Amino acid sequence: MSKTEFSQKEIVEIEGDNIIKDHMAKYNKLMTNMFNRFVKDLEQRYESIETIGKGGMKTKYILGARLDVEAERIDKRINYGKGQVPLKYEQGFPIMMLQHLHMNRNEKPQTINKWLLDMSIITNEMFEASKLRYDSRLLENQMSKLEKKNVIKSGNSCMVTDYVEREIQRLNTYFMQVVNKLEKAKIIKHVPYLMGKCKIPHTYVVINNDKQELDNEIAYTYEYLELSPHVAGKIAYMESSLQNEDRFKQLTLKEIHGLKGMKLVQEYWKEYKLRLNQITDESGERLYLVLVYTAHALFVGAGKSPIIKWLEKNNREAIELYNSEPVKYFIENAKDFHKTRNDYIISLAENRQKRFNIPFEKVVGANEELGIEGEIVKVGNDPYDDKNIWDKTKEMMYLGLYVKAYRKLQEYYGHTFS
Repeated sequence: MSKTEFSQKEIVEIEGDNIIKDHMAKYNKLMTNMFNRFVKDLEQRYESIETIGKGGMKTKYILGARLDVEAERIDKRINYGKGQVPLKYEQGFPIMMLQHLHMNRNEKPQTINKWLLDMSIITNEMFEASKLRYDSRLLENQMSKLEKKNVIKSGNSCMVTDYVEREIQRLNTYFMQVVNKLEKAKIIKHVPYLMGKCKIPHTYVVINNDKQELDNEIAYTYEYLELSPHVAGKIAYMESSLQNEDRFKQLTLKEIHGLKGMKLVQEYWKEYKLRLNQITDESGERLYLVLVYTAHALFVGAGKSPIIKWLEKNNREAIELYNSEPVKYFIENAKDFHKTRNDYIISLAENRQKRFNIPFEKVVGANEELGIEGEIVKVGNDPYDDKNIWDKTKEMMYLGLYVKAYRKLQEYYGHTFS
């Protein structure tokens, strides 16, 4: 394996970020904390790294071949890296992405959730459930199915929302991390598109036999458009103006996107939808937008097989199996991926329940308002009176039912292999 020697000045110029470069320019060396951080950066990017010196002017760096894709950062701190996932999960995701892109050419931009479905990361049931955030009627339909299959009990729709939103958001975030790493390594090409869903009204005339006169009725057609920079700018200005209004400026972005049950947040989104629907294009024509989202086009880069490249550089122990039985390799890889993901999801739920320490009070006896007798659990310390969904979720944690519900939901929505 060939190695290359660099002076500290040379490698900082090539690999250093702005913080490292500024620090080097100011002190003409790297202090211990900056030196250690820079070494960890290099460990993610090269097969091997040796240093002669500890950050002084004469420090030398002897580096092996550069990795095609950055490795995950190694850190011994217990909770390092929000959203960390197990090793097989980390390896499996990009392998499944590369295999899909290698075998299927799709030039049409898609949402992340559609890519996750096509790549067999999520099931069709999970894909349909991912739309719950946009339509309350879908939640009712899902609850009906889940109750019939004894997955969830009546009244526990909060758990479905909690599970689906957490898992879809986490997978969306990790999907984009993998895309960015593979794109940076020039293995794939990624083109994002800002898209809009338009609900366009059409008026037509019908005969009202009862009144013996003509009536106007309205029908709607849906169109999906790529939005121009002009329209994107209008939407961004609308959002900024809305958030700066006196009645909404106290809301944080986390509350706006995470507390859909909060009354003020509901008012915000109602006004947002009204204003979005009024947006016009460059010619002044109203678009009738009802939803704005980002779609992504992904392509395998030119050159040698990116899958073999990945394995040679980042997963050498698998190259023999891949070369001898590629079909079997991907089947086994998918099984490992979903088993590891399943265990990881349940462990996250268990950790949330273990960390739960919000005060509660128990009321034993008749409850006239609810018309029942028995133990009633009330969770306190909630700054908003109208966060009912979160209140119910916390009660599930206190009662020890949170993980049980999560496990059943994962069994229903996740992939299973015989």
